[in-house]
Amino acid sequence: MEEHVPLKRSHIAPMPPTQTELASLAFVSYLHRLGMAQSHLPSPMQAVALLMFHDAVELFLRLACDRFNVGRADSQFMDYFTLLQQKLKQDLQHKESMRRLNKARVGLKHHGNLPAESTIENFRIVSKEFFEDNCPPLFGIGFSEISLTDYVADPEARQHLKEAEQLLLAGHSLPEAALKVRKAFTVILDRFEKASSGRLLQGRPPYWPIRGWIRNRDERVVDEFARRTIENVKELQDVVRLTVLGIDYRRYIEFRRHVPTEYGTMMNMPSPNGVQYSIEFVIDVALHLQTLPP
Repeated sequence: MEEHVPLKRSHIAPMPPTQTELASLAFVSYLHRLGMAQSHLPSPMQAVALLMFHDAVELFLRLACDRFNVGRADSQFMDYFTLLQQKLKQDLQHKESMRRLNKARVGLKHHGNLPAESTIENFRIVSKEFFEDNCPPLFGIGFSEISLTDYVADPEARQHLKEAEQLLLAGHSLPEAALKVRKAFTVILDRFEKASSGRLLQGRPPYWPIRGWIRNRDERVVDEFARRTIENVKELQDVVRLTVLGIDYRRYIEFRRHVPTEYGTMMNMPSPNGVQYSIEFVIDVALHLQTLPP
């Protein structure tokens, strides 16, 4: 019997993904991120994450079969593993975990068996590992490198997000990356508001800063109070905008933890995961707003 070994990075496909494949992989990434967000909701809403994880993995496997020109019209979920194994003479990693994911999905969709919270947590981890371990050898690109940034219509916001992604991949200047994400968010909301037929909020909060040299403690206190008031009012404006536009306020609260205010005040030291979360949130906001009528 022929022995099969797991795919290794040395077997990376010689050709990088085409633009069509990259667009499809971006959708896989987006679908998986939706599942990740859904998995953190309370039961029973978090159970939907199971379907999203499964759909993302299945689409990924179908793309891989198309890339290597294997497959059948009647292929089932686990068939994709066999087809790719026969073609590549190697196993995909996390095959048995995906078998359990498929079984849990069948139980939920066809029999109404709600998965336990621990089950959702497990599939949150293994689905991420599946993409991270199998995307490089199959498509010649890391799963974390796949981004929907190119689908952000506003060129200024898109540029801010791309620069933030580059800083994040370089592994340094996280505060600068977080600031660029905040700038992208502000641009997206402001541009949408200006382009919409009815303004959500009129103008910006007034601010009359003390001119010239701040001579004494009382003036510094007044100036600091005015600055913080402006920031708080601007945050309230963003909350109103998001609520009106149907954007998840809970995700916005998490977003605020990882980026500075619009005026550059950093509340927390950003982390790589926090910056990545913020980038994904802003992309989701942009794509959502682009589907709304002007």
